[in-house]
Amino acid sequence: MITISFSPPAPDARIGQILTAISTLTVKVDHVMATLADINTALARDEASEAKVLALLTAQAASLTDLAAQLATAIAGNDPVAMQAVVDKMNADADALDAAVAPAASP
Repeated sequence: MITISFSPPAPDARIGQILTAISTLTVKVDHVMATLADINTALARDEASEAKVLALLTAQAASLTDLAAQLATAIAGNDPVAMQAVVDKMNADADALDAAVAPAASP
């Protein structure tokens, strides 16, 4: 008859293994938490950028509404100087808008 006996590791060895496993889990949790913090930071930055874009577009829409009224007045009054002023303002606004979005277009 063959007898196989197994003796579990001494309690001190098992405690060491448990502590090693806990340490490994702690490192992994810290890494996950850092990753989540990075995601939250990126999300906050993205939301701030979206708010800036919305403000810019809202201001642009108001400016276009104002320019349309100015142009209508200039046309009704047959005022070429006023018409040119509207064109100049439109060009300046377009240049400002191009400058504002140009950095975002570059990766």
